[in-house]
Amino acid sequence: MLLHYLIAYLAATVYCVASRRLEFLRPYFLLCGMFYGIAVYLVMNLIVLPVSGLHAAGPYQLRGLIQGILVHMFLIGVPIAFCLYKFSMPHQVRHVETKGRLLP
Repeated sequence: MLLHYLIAYLAATVYCVASRRLEFLRPYFLLCGMFYGIAVYLVMNLIVLPVSGLHAAGPYQLRGLIQGILVHMFLIGVPIAFCLYKFSMPHQVRHVETKGRLLP
């Protein structure tokens, strides 16, 4: 369980670090998050699982592939990208002065 959360934390960290160089990752979070979810799926299935030896050996089914990609797109990539978008925006506080009072 600890490894699962460590991998999720590392995936979020990689996206956040990449967003510092690639400015388009923040404003286009939905599209970039979906592609990032696919990238996470590919890294997990082509690198991490074969190295760990805990993967299921074929035959692989198309349904499982599509399901895995969709889950990683919408439950991994998009939430990571949205959180970066939401929490990295500078807080713009504007005060309007009207008759000696400050209104937000």
